[in-house]
Amino acid sequence: MRKIILFFIVSTFNFSCMFLSDPDFFMRKAFETVKEVNLEKNLYCDRDGKYMVYYYGNNPYLQVGLIEKPQKNEKYTEVLERLQENSSIIYDVFMQKVKMSRKEGNFVGMEFRHYLDIDGNTFMMNKLTVGADGDIRILYNNSLREVFKNSNEIYYTEDIKY
Repeated sequence: MRKIILFFIVSTFNFSCMFLSDPDFFMRKAFETVKEVNLEKNLYCDRDGKYMVYYYGNNPYLQVGLIEKPQKNEKYTEVLERLQENSSIIYDVFMQKVKMSRKEGNFVGMEFRHYLDIDGNTFMMNKLTVGADGDIRILYNNSLREVFKNSNEIYYTEDIKY
């Protein structure tokens, strides 16, 4: 009996993150999509206990935060690939929902913020931006310069600082 109660208490703490109150159409569809493709456990929960499906400041792009833990002996590039694959799955299913709703003309774009959890410490790795026209751009955290030395295909951004 104690094990059952302990499991219930632990599971309550693990699933205490909440969705923002008063989401708009695109936020609801993004959250539904994440749940539908079984990536809810990868949805980043911020310090305020909210799932990261939101708008940031004056940026019209819908923000979605995803988090991954590197597996033993896994390279950072492998984690990035997994995050990008998850983002692609979410975006594709999300866009199908938007097209079926006929609100595609109101959609501006989406930014996936990719986080890495190493031993309970979380930092932002990159930001994958997908415009309404499908144009993709990836901006990397400046502190990752040492990880990706001498790459001409990686662009860094000053707005991600840790």
